[in-house]
Amino acid sequence: SYDDDYDETIEDRYKICTTIENINCLTQIVDTSGSESYKIMIDSWIYFSDGFLLVYSSDSNESVEYLKFIIDKIILINK
Repeated sequence: SYDDDYDETIEDRYKICTTIENINCLTQIVDTSGSESYKIMIDSWIYFSDGFLLVYSSDSNESVEYLKFIIDKIILINK
């Protein structure tokens, strides 16, 4: 059930450095909670990223539609 006292995340960042096959890798996850203030930065994040973890609410049509929008952006920017 939904928690009425939920405090929406403004932004959380998680970073981890690992070595894979002798290559140093930085993994950074930025949780924007779909905040409007980050939409202008999406193209830049997509362009400079090597991978994506997309999270959405399967019971929200708005969330699923936004997921489709982001997937289309990723495909367009990485052509």
